[in-house]
Amino acid sequence: PIGVGGGANGHIAGPGHTVRYPFSGSYPRTVTIYVDGHGLDPTVRLYNAAGGQLAFNDDGGSGLDSQLVLPLAPGNYIIEVAGYGSSQGTFTITVN
Repeated sequence: PIGVGGGANGHIAGPGHTVRYPFSGSYPRTVTIYVDGHGLDPTVRLYNAAGGQLAFNDDGGSGLDSQLVLPLAPGNYIIEVAGYGSSQGTFTITVN
């Protein structure tokens, strides 16, 4: 799991591979999810607890990095990182 103020490192092995992180918030707040690709062109998606997609971003950060900035209600979520197209490599994800 990732909490606000936390982060993690990951690796995307190739097309179709994703890495998912549980995320929960205990009160309403605006959250920034940033995925810094190190040799990876990352995409990021946010899902609610029921599996419904709430947001998607590709290249919204610096260069090819991805970023979501959105207000969230208290609850449980899933953050999913993938590579764009056939992109593969490592990444760092931070949540603030």
